[in-house]
Amino acid sequence: MLVLDIPKRLRLHARFDRKLLGKLSSCAWTCIQAEVRRLLGRDDVLPGMVAAILPGRARAMVREWTGLHRAELEEDWRLRRLMKPLNKIEGLE
Repeated sequence: MLVLDIPKRLRLHARFDRKLLGKLSSCAWTCIQAEVRRLLGRDDVLPGMVAAILPGRARAMVREWTGLHRAELEEDWRLRRLMKPLNKIEGLE
């Protein structure tokens, strides 16, 4: 899992120009996709990405949850590629 944060100096600008967040997310996606394809040597790879604005505590909870359920998330990703129904994954208690 890769987590990208907006630098503190840009957060103030993003507060007043919400379109900036979309532009930053798009830029991050383009770079991550290019790097994954370069590393794997394949142009047909489409990595998964979730973009969200989360406060520190929520971000820590998401990291904890993904760590606990990594195998289940990978299985659901495999099922999704096969266009099959996804399995239910327990939430964080």
